[in-house]
Amino acid sequence: MKPFVILMLMVSLAGAEVVCRIERQPGGDLNLSWSDSTPTNGYFVEATTNLLDDSGSYAGDVDDWPTSTTNWLVDCDEPLAFFRVQRMPRGGLIGATNLAAYTTFEIAFYLESRGITNITVTHPVAIYKLTYTTFDVRGESTIASGALCVPIGLSSAPVVSYQHGTIFQRNEAPSGPDADDLEIGVILATEGYVVAMPDYLGLGMESPPLHPYVHARSEAVASVDMLRAAYSQLGTLSLTPNGKLFLCGYSQGGHATLALQRELETNHATEFPLTASAPMAGPHDLSGTMKDLILADSPYDSPAYVAYILFGQNTVYNLFESPSDVLTTPYDTTLPPLMDGANSSTTINNAMTNVPKRIFTTDFLNDFAGNSNNVFRVALRANDTYRWAPAVTTRVYHCAGDTTVPKANSEVAVAEMKARGSTHVLLQDPAPTANHNEGAYPCFMAAKAWFDSLLVP
Repeated sequence: MKPFVILMLMVSLAGAEVVCRIERQPGGDLNLSWSDSTPTNGYFVEATTNLLDDSGSYAGDVDDWPTSTTNWLVDCDEPLAFFRVQRMPRGGLIGATNLAAYTTFEIAFYLESRGITNITVTHPVAIYKLTYTTFDVRGESTIASGALCVPIGLSSAPVVSYQHGTIFQRNEAPSGPDADDLEIGVILATEGYVVAMPDYLGLGMESPPLHPYVHARSEAVASVDMLRAAYSQLGTLSLTPNGKLFLCGYSQGGHATLALQRELETNHATEFPLTASAPMAGPHDLSGTMKDLILADSPYDSPAYVAYILFGQNTVYNLFESPSDVLTTPYDTTLPPLMDGANSSTTINNAMTNVPKRIFTTDFLNDFAGNSNNVFRVALRANDTYRWAPAVTTRVYHCAGDTTVPKANSEVAVAEMKARGSTHVLLQDPAPTANHNEGAYPCFMAAKAWFDSLLVP
């Protein structure tokens, strides 16, 4: 029989009265429930056995938070336990800064200089940097940022949430001073789309580092809350979303797009009903295809990605206490300082061996290769993005010539989704011989053409 635990806690936060109750269920679990006079969209629950210790753990897996529900089941074997409910609204718009405004002439001149001739430049475009409230990987309230590209002169428009690809430097995020992906936002906006571009946690100039690279939950949460902030900003501009909402992203952005789609379909279908989703060239199969790539004896063209995955996942799952626990000399001392959001992929690649497995200690590498419960493998498995059945029409784009993020990631994902009953998922290859970098534009243009076709009455 499980120990007897009783606690009723009442707290007042941000003017809201929150009453917490704990009841023992027939099976022995504790049911935590709370009523909130001003319901919000973000709660998390902390648990401790010592009120003098303020470092409570979470009553559940960290990836369960934040939650919009007002009850939680806890398996508790302690004779005495204390629980605390924290609340903080998500997606609140903190500020909007006008970064730039481009005329149609300026946009046409820029695109022509880039050799891009298949875009119909129709609308001037304004770009805003948004800052907003969200949650970090431990469920704590934090600030994130993103860019919003808006077609000038429209009163109603479709919306695209565009998730950017891998960047190592914070200032290269969409709202940062050296952003590259804004080109995508401008292309879509000049043809009449509103484009929300989240920076993700740990990127941009507002969110505290480090970036939890390819952590699906935080990619999704930051992107949902960016949409909320974007819709708030559109209200100030007298521009109304027309009910069409699209998702797309390439590379890490493909991974983030599937994570966001799963989050929206599962938890926010009424708030953000989706029209279509186009994840492109994403590392969806981290625990399979990408694990095998990490373990390969052959050279890899982007070894910095492996270090990024390791350190990014460590920010969430505490994979190691010291880099020396997993990394061999000299990488245990040379790599950590480079993962601070200020160094380029070139710098990190140059500090790596081109056979990524060689950065690991023999003991850790052997355990990673042979033990399915290895902490790194468990983390990778937790961030695969395909063990569900999408209900919304989904086209997964990936080029066969991609050796950086092999097409097998998308093949595994689509096969699993179909096996789970989804009839709305299709894998397409718009440029079979293209490598990872070369495939980005063909994939994007194929996705855009598909989105355009869905706007036709």
